[in-house]
Amino acid sequence: MFWIITILVFVLSLAFYKIRRIYQHFEEKGVDYIKPNFLFGNVMSCDLKKESFYTLMQKFYEAFPTKRYMGFYNYLTPVLIIRDPELIKSIFVKDFDHFPAHIPFVPDGADPLWSKNLFLLKGAEWRHMRSTLSPSFTANKMRILFSAIVETVDIYTDYFLKNNITKIGIKDTCTRFTNDTIATVAYGIKTDSINNKSNDFYEMSKKFSSVGLREKIILFLYSILPGLTTTLGVSLNTAEVREFFTSIILETIRVREEKGIYRPDMISLLIEEKKKMQAAGNDLSLTNEEIVCQAFVFLFAGFDTVSSALSFCLYEIARNPDVQAKLHDEIDETLQENGGKITYEGLMKMKYIEQVVTESLRLWPPALASDRVCAKTYVIEPINPSEKRIVLNPGDIVQASAPGIQRDPKYYSNPYVFDPERFSDENKDHLHPYTFIPFGVGPRSCIGMRLAMMEIKTFIFQLLVKYRLVTMNDEPIKLSTDSLDLRIDGDYYVEIKPRK
Repeated sequence: MFWIITILVFVLSLAFYKIRRIYQHFEEKGVDYIKPNFLFGNVMSCDLKKESFYTLMQKFYEAFPTKRYMGFYNYLTPVLIIRDPELIKSIFVKDFDHFPAHIPFVPDGADPLWSKNLFLLKGAEWRHMRSTLSPSFTANKMRILFSAIVETVDIYTDYFLKNNITKIGIKDTCTRFTNDTIATVAYGIKTDSINNKSNDFYEMSKKFSSVGLREKIILFLYSILPGLTTTLGVSLNTAEVREFFTSIILETIRVREEKGIYRPDMISLLIEEKKKMQAAGNDLSLTNEEIVCQAFVFLFAGFDTVSSALSFCLYEIARNPDVQAKLHDEIDETLQENGGKITYEGLMKMKYIEQVVTESLRLWPPALASDRVCAKTYVIEPINPSEKRIVLNPGDIVQASAPGIQRDPKYYSNPYVFDPERFSDENKDHLHPYTFIPFGVGPRSCIGMRLAMMEIKTFIFQLLVKYRLVTMNDEPIKLSTDSLDLRIDGDYYVEIKPRK
C-alpha cells in the first residue's frame, strides 16, 4: 500500500509540474497573456456555459489593446493571438512555409474521417487534395450549381406562400436550407427539409454538427491525451452518424461507377480524379475512404457555418429597413434587366447585396479564428519599445481572431453598427485587407467561399423578391453557449410579409 501511495504521489507531482511548466510558456517568451485556470486554461467560462466562444475570442483580443499579439491557454495548449494585420499577412501568407497547417484538433489516427480530410491534411497530401477539389469551386462550376440552389430556395418560398406562413425562425429555416443545398451540390441527394422536416439526412446532419458534453469531453481528451485516444480509436462522432453518411457516400460511388453516372457535384469530381490517377499509375491515387473523408468535411463546413452566416444576415436585414429597401430596389432592377428571372450573371453583378452580406460577415463571422501550427523556427522581431524578440518553435500555435479584428475601432469606425456602405466601391479600398478574415486567410483559407457566398445571396434574393422581413421585437440576438462556433441561442423569429 505504501508503494502504491508513493507512486501515485510521484505521478501526480510530475503531472502538476509539467502542467505548471506549460502555463509558464508565455511568461518565458515575454508575451502578455491572460492568467489561466488549472487544466482548463482560459476557456472554463465556455465549458460552464457562462459565455459564448465568440464573446470569449473577442475578450481575448481586447485584453491588450496596444499589443500586436497576446497569449491565452486553450486547456493545456498555449495559443498566440496575432492582433496586427501586417503580422497576420506575414505569418499566414508571406511566410506560409513556416505555418503550413491547421491545429490538429483530432490526433493523427484517432479518427480517420477527420484526420484525413482537407482541413487537417498536411504537406504533399494537403496540396494534392486542395488542387483536386479546387475545380469544384470555379466560376463555371458555380454557374452549373446555381440552378440547383435556386430550385432549393423556391421550395422554401413556395412553402411559405402555400401555407400562409407569417413568421419564420431564421436559425431553423437557414439550417434546413443549407442542409438541402449541401445534400444536392456535394452528395447528389435531393432532400426537402421544409416539407419533410424529420428526414434522415437532416436529423443526422444535426447530430453530426452537434457539440454536446460527449464531444467536449472527447476534444478535451484529444488535447491532453492524444496518444491514448489514438490507441483506443476514440471517434468524435457517434457510430450511428459515421455509418449513415459513410454508407450513403459509398453507395453513391458504387452506383455512379457501375452506371457511368456523372453529376456536377463534389463526389463525381473526386470519382473522376480517382480514375485519372489510377490510369496514370499514381501512387497517391484516391481511395473511396478518402472520398468519404472529403465529403464529411464539406458537410461540416457547409451545414453550420453557412447557415449561421445566412441567419445573422437575415437578422440584420430585418433590423435595418433602410438597408432592406435598397436591397429590394436592387433586386427589382436586376429582375427587370434579366427578363423577370434570377440569373447567375445577374446575381454576380449586384453590388449592394454583396455589401450587405460582407458587412454581416464582418459583424458576425461564423468561423471565429484562423489558426496555424508553426513548422519551423520563426522570429517575430520587436518594432515597439515594449516588445521583445519572440521565437516561435515547431508546434507553437498562432491564431487570428475574426471577432476581435473585425470589430476593432482602429480599423472600422462605429464597429458595432451594421453599415454596408463600408464595403462600397468608394470605401472598400481604404480598408486593410487583413482586417477582414471571415473565410480565413492565406493558402489555407476556405476553399468553399465562392459557393457559400452564392448560397447566401441566392436565398436572400429569392426571399426578398416575394417578402419583406420585419422584426417582432427589439430584443438583440442572443448567442449560443452550447457551441464552439457562432450560433443563435434558441431561435430568432421575424415576420415575413408578402410584397405588393
